[in-house]
Amino acid sequence: MKVFYRIDVIRINCPAATGLSSTNHSSRPLKAAAEFNLLATMQVKNNKNKLEETMKKTLFVIVGIFFILNIIGCQQSKTIETPTVDGEKLVRKLWSDFKSNNKEVFENWIAKGFQSVHEDGARDRDEEIKLLMELNLGEYKLDNFNTTQNDNIVIVTYTVSAYETIAGNVLPTAPAERLSVFIYDKNDWKWIAHANLNPMDK
Repeated sequence: MKVFYRIDVIRINCPAATGLSSTNHSSRPLKAAAEFNLLATMQVKNNKNKLEETMKKTLFVIVGIFFILNIIGCQQSKTIETPTVDGEKLVRKLWSDFKSNNKEVFENWIAKGFQSVHEDGARDRDEEIKLLMELNLGEYKLDNFNTTQNDNIVIVTYTVSAYETIAGNVLPTAPAERLSVFIYDKNDWKWIAHANLNPMDK
């Protein structure tokens, strides 16, 4: 009895055997790796740019916040630095300077935005300076002072007994109420408002 064995031959296409170059096959993985590295590098650069941009924006916000806080701090410092003042001394000094009839003295005393009121109406800064230049002030007495201060504003009410002529009108010498308001500006107290409640003799 004869036994036959079947041998199947499997042919493997080998590049070397077929005469084909292996260069194309081996270069594909290298090319893919190079492309991957390039993409990875670009992604890293992109992320770095985004991070730098975010850091710049964050730094800008922080600087802005510190700038605002610094401004607020300076304003608060100015408020704290406003001195407490004796309203009576301010008024007495003001009245002492009334008798000078010196325009420069009045301009130094009176703040911008000043307003006064007398029986004959209201006056602004320039009109009040003109009035004081023509003021004929004799002997006077200041009394009954009442002072209130809120930060850089001081309000003083008091009575005045005086021999005075305002705008050609002689005022009664009996004690009459006055109100003077001062504001602290540029390291000095300025006169910014005044009310004279003494009636004028016509």
